[in-house]
Amino acid sequence: MERKKLENKTPEIDINQMKMELLDYIKTQVDYESKEAAKRLNDRYIREKKRKIFFLWVIIFILLFGYLITTVFLIKDHYFDKYIVKVEEKLVDKDKQNKEDHKDKEETDKPEEKNDISEEIKKQELINKYSNIFDGFKITKGNSYLNDFYHNENKNLVLLSLGAEYLTKEDFEQDGDIYILKDNVLASKIETFTKNSFEHETFTYNNIEFKYIKTLNCYFINKEFDTNKEEVKRVIVSVKEDDTLEITTKEYYIKDKYIIDPTTDIKLMKESSFDKNNNKLQEKTYRFKKVDDKYYMDI
Repeated sequence: MERKKLENKTPEIDINQMKMELLDYIKTQVDYESKEAAKRLNDRYIREKKRKIFFLWVIIFILLFGYLITTVFLIKDHYFDKYIVKVEEKLVDKDKQNKEDHKDKEETDKPEEKNDISEEIKKQELINKYSNIFDGFKITKGNSYLNDFYHNENKNLVLLSLGAEYLTKEDFEQDGDIYILKDNVLASKIETFTKNSFEHETFTYNNIEFKYIKTLNCYFINKEFDTNKEEVKRVIVSVKEDDTLEITTKEYYIKDKYIIDPTTDIKLMKESSFDKNNNKLQEKTYRFKKVDDKYYMDI
């Protein structure tokens, strides 16, 4: 009886576990099938791509082969000769035209070049002709009247100041702390460089007041006259020869091996580089008048 009961007893089944196992199996199978399908599609795509590339190269080869064959036959039949002849004719005509244009340009430019050269030669000849005109002419950097004396309204003070440039210590007579200069001595200095008329009066030169006493015909200064000054040098850059001779120069003075602007006292360059950089110098124009076959400064 008991045995029959045991045999009729149904074993218990875990439904959840079976469900999970079934889902895992299905998932595994689906993943496998998906991978296989993707691999087959990829292989198919690669095969098709290779086939297309192969056919593309075949078509290119056929076209190139056809082009070469056609070109060879055309060359044999002298098909391109007429085009080659036309190109050669055009090149010859163009070269001929270029030569003619160049020749015309040379003929047009030659007179200008000759004029430029002749003008430059003439300019240099004038510079050489008057290269010594400033010999003995003195201007030092301390002379305040001379920065732009053609625009200075008081020409008389300019002439007196210019005359003082030529004075030496020997031109003065000393009386204690007073130094005396006779007006005829200063007049003789002025007459060496200009024929402009002037009158004696009190003026200042290099921060020294020259007090003029008309009744004594003398100038008086209260300290010894200093002649140790930097003399302004000049290079002639152009000459204009007319009723009045105009000479343009570049001016400078040298100190401690430097080229210095006499107006501003600015160091412009080293003395050794003067020839290469003299365009930095300021220009100044002087006027001269011819009197008895000699040129004198016209203030």
